Amino acid sequence: MNDTISAIATAAGPAAIGIVRISGPDAEAVLRRCFRPLPSELPSHKLLHGWVIDPSTNEPLDEGLAVFMRAPKSYTGEHGVELQVHGGSLNLRRIFEATLSAGARQAQAGEFSLRAFLNGRIDLVRAEAIAELIHAESDEALRVARAQLGGALSKPIEALRLRLLELLVMLEGQLDFGEEDELQDWDSGELARQLEVLQGQLALLLRNQENARWYLGGLRVAFLGPPNVGKSSLFNLLLGADRAIVTERAGTTRDVLEESLRIEEQRFLLSDTAGLATQTDDPVERIGIARSLSTAEQADVLVWLLDAAQLGEGSASLPPDFDAAARLLVVNKVDLLEDPSSARLEVLERELRSYLRGAWAEAPLSWLSARSGEGRQALEKNMLAAARALRAQAEFDMALFCNLRQVEAVRAAAAATARAVQGLAEAYYPLELLCSDVREAAEALGSIVGVIAVDEVLDGIFARFCIGK
Repeated sequence: MNDTISAIATAAGPAAIGIVRISGPDAEAVLRRCFRPLPSELPSHKLLHGWVIDPSTNEPLDEGLAVFMRAPKSYTGEHGVELQVHGGSLNLRRIFEATLSAGARQAQAGEFSLRAFLNGRIDLVRAEAIAELIHAESDEALRVARAQLGGALSKPIEALRLRLLELLVMLEGQLDFGEEDELQDWDSGELARQLEVLQGQLALLLRNQENARWYLGGLRVAFLGPPNVGKSSLFNLLLGADRAIVTERAGTTRDVLEESLRIEEQRFLLSDTAGLATQTDDPVERIGIARSLSTAEQADVLVWLLDAAQLGEGSASLPPDFDAAARLLVVNKVDLLEDPSSARLEVLERELRSYLRGAWAEAPLSWLSARSGEGRQALEKNMLAAARALRAQAEFDMALFCNLRQVEAVRAAAAATARAVQGLAEAYYPLELLCSDVREAAEALGSIVGVIAVDEVLDGIFARFCIGK
């Protein structure tokens, strides 16, 4: 933290403008060594016109603008400088090297944001949101990252953490100083009620995250059907690549293949599964079928494929009745029908729906030739409609987690709170364990925003209970 760091802050390649960023206690001295002219008293947050100079040779490198940001009013909370010059990889590299010659060192990955966190300018949630903002690939992900930068997650997490700390202060005080008169009358029933409220709020955060998965993308789609109906061909068609092996032989697919696909604003996680044969003596095929069924159980959208030639025979296989959020029917190989007219397809659809059961009888249907690609757009339209319907059903706000670390921390807090609630329901649950549970929950939430709670607990005890009289 005593070093002054420098880095190129804009992307590589040709550009009208490029930025080199400097931060640290000697930022002003570095600027004075590599930029001229400058006034004797540097104003803060004002653009100054001049030339970037190579300190070792006094050679002018580029004409540009410099801005000095006096601590603590900068991104990192330290003295900061930005040099705004002409873009281009070589030009920026030379200017960056000039800042190193002037006394800065090369910043490590993420070091500017790390310093902003260590200096209290941002918490860990906002720091991670910065990375999500940079890497966002959809409007929804961008909105979530912006919301996190504005405190949409930090504020509720911090409020829950502080409430747990208040309870912990009371429990720690009761444990260590229970003989004091003002600490003897504590209501375990009220404590249990407050912990149950906190437990419910943590559970709501986790449900909020699960609902948002449909909105943010990544719906799990499983292609199911009997052997040799064209699941792998459809998988390849949607991906635009020969990802799955396709042969005329039934049972070619033995394992589940997974790939990601984006259609307009929606991301899908496609799973090509082994054919659901009614009977087989092949142990490998039986394993493949078991994995197909397991994939179907976890899917958000089930796509059941049928062979068009089998519809007229009345022998098309019935889809299994899994509890998926959405269902789609696809009739493949329409190019092999003797009569593919609209009138004939309407008759076949009526016959098919007459013996389908439950929600499958109302499922949207697409006619497809995976070989030629005919019907692909209609299927993609049905997939998008299913995704949008699921997203409309999902109730959530923008207090979302941007990574698994945050989700696991809330799960840990919820589990610790649940143990505390259960402990209070037991007659002989030690107070020490109750304190441990509440402390663990508070520290789990503190790890999300980057706060350690020990000193705050001590300060709370002595301030609230006036101990030491």
